[in-house]
Amino acid sequence: AKILGELSFSLRREVAHFLNRDIIRSVPLFKGANARFTDEFISLLRPMQSLPGDEIMSVCERGKEMFILRKGAVLITPIKGHSHTLTDGSFFGEIPMV
Repeated sequence: AKILGELSFSLRREVAHFLNRDIIRSVPLFKGANARFTDEFISLLRPMQSLPGDEIMSVCERGKEMFILRKGAVLITPIKGHSHTLTDGSFFGEIPMV
């Protein structure tokens, strides 16, 4: 991350695009999106790391972000119903964006 901060904006953008293009293409919401939209979306991505047991968002919380799981697992625990686990390439929190 420190090295990326020393790169020019355009080079940082190219690196981000290279690192994230496959994960973005795997999200059905973005299938068929034009390259300009994809590039802009990738430029808005912010990495986030969570530890086991961290609460990323609450069921009652109004969504403001979309999360794309690059690596690991997230346990989804609804108020009612069965819990399920999301894994690499999964996404959640996208409903407010639609």
